[in-house]
Amino acid sequence: MNPKLRRIDPLIRRAEERRDAVAREFARRTQLVAQHEQRLGDLLRFTEEYAQWPQGASINPAQLANREAFRARLGEAVTAQRGQVDQVRSQAEMERARLNIAARETKVYHKLADRYRAEIREEQDRREQKSLDEHALRTPRRHPGDEDQTP
Repeated sequence: MNPKLRRIDPLIRRAEERRDAVAREFARRTQLVAQHEQRLGDLLRFTEEYAQWPQGASINPAQLANREAFRARLGEAVTAQRGQVDQVRSQAEMERARLNIAARETKVYHKLADRYRAEIREEQDRREQKSLDEHALRTPRRHPGDEDQTP
């Protein structure tokens, strides 16, 4: 095996391992974003449902105060969950950027290995052509009419 290829193969393997690890982390972060968005959606639906005043229901001042305090806590939970969604989304975007970099790095190593293989093929073709040329020079040429001209 060519020394250049022998040196690049471990680099390719490590780059692919890094890319795969980053891809797994990106997938985990993406799943986390979906979970946090689901929680936010659940909180928003619950907040909407709770905000609706039951028809025909009478409520005393203590119940009203409790209801408003609970709605305030729900609002705080929604705000906090929005912050969580933004944070995990930002982390997922950072992982996406890392994945793009890792994929590009892997692609560069593969292209370099392909270039090395092409150089090897070209060198082999040159050696083969040189061998054919040398063989052709050593082989006596026959000219038309050379057959059977023995005296």
